[in-house]
Amino acid sequence: MAFRQYTKCVAPGSHHGKQYAQVVITAAAAAVVMIGAGVGFAPGVAVVALTAILIYCRWWLCDRLVCLDGGKDVCAVGLVIGVEPANEKSGLNSFDTDYSVNLMLAGTSIGDDRAAAEASFQGNLIKNQLGGVKFPINETPDFTGHSVFDADTAATIKGIMGKSDDFSDSEQKLVDQLVQQLHLPNPTAVLHVEFEGGGVYDLMLAALAALAIASVAAALCAAGIIGIIACLILSAIAAVVTGIGALVGLSDTGNPNDVNANLGELHPMRDWLVVQGSWVYDSAHDGWNEIHPIKHCQRITPDTADEDGRRRWDAAISTASAAATVSAQGEPTNTWQVHPSVDGCRQRTSEGPGPHIG
Repeated sequence: MAFRQYTKCVAPGSHHGKQYAQVVITAAAAAVVMIGAGVGFAPGVAVVALTAILIYCRWWLCDRLVCLDGGKDVCAVGLVIGVEPANEKSGLNSFDTDYSVNLMLAGTSIGDDRAAAEASFQGNLIKNQLGGVKFPINETPDFTGHSVFDADTAATIKGIMGKSDDFSDSEQKLVDQLVQQLHLPNPTAVLHVEFEGGGVYDLMLAALAALAIASVAAALCAAGIIGIIACLILSAIAAVVTGIGALVGLSDTGNPNDVNANLGELHPMRDWLVVQGSWVYDSAHDGWNEIHPIKHCQRITPDTADEDGRRRWDAAISTASAAATVSAQGEPTNTWQVHPSVDGCRQRTSEGPGPHIG
């Protein structure tokens, strides 16, 4: 099956940076609150609110991800130690409908920190690739790497604390004590990989349509009684369009089966995967590298997840997805379903003699 992709990464020199992002996110969050309260569709106000949402959507889709090595496709093999379905998000972040997987890279172990993981044969994938880079506003990229508790440890902590992440400073101290007293593994350095959903893209399309309607409405509000009536009607239509778009976006979630229908449900602490996709730096977090989006994914056995196995998987996937391979698969001689001798055809190797006339 084809992967879904709505984002595109940008070169480091074209990225706007975190300060710009913070302004955009704050404005969009305020716009969502205004729209939710009904104030956002007052004449004129809707234009401002919808513009703020559109700027946010464009940042999310076209500026948030920074290309690493030109955004080339990279391959990784590892153990799934946690998943983050879209339905576990809240607030403005709810429109991030990607399905995320935290992959413990082969060659590392549960509890390995970033330094240990970076020393492994796949460590380059999670190393800071933007050292010395300055974004256009002279901002140095943040980089912390990404570490999470494995699913088993997270379940233990959640049973005690009521949650397994997003801790306050005081809660983090309690978690650190729990880890030490219960002899639990420390957070594991992982590669974050994502199957894209269409939430923000759908919201953008709805906001574009609603903005056009709201702009006409704002102009009509100054055209007398008839204009005011038309203005109110169009404002209501803009609100409905935005609401429908938001509902569509929230339900347009990413799923591993978008990429491979044979995957079914992913099982943390059990499933070993090979994934291939775009290599990027995600600026929306504290700073880490990702594969985003995942373009190929399949289960593998642990014995094929060593350094040589990764090279073999990378070569095999690249060959299978190459344009020449895809083109050959579409040839009549290769489109049989049962068996070549049953529903296939032979490729003509040479032109025979022409018909004899006379």
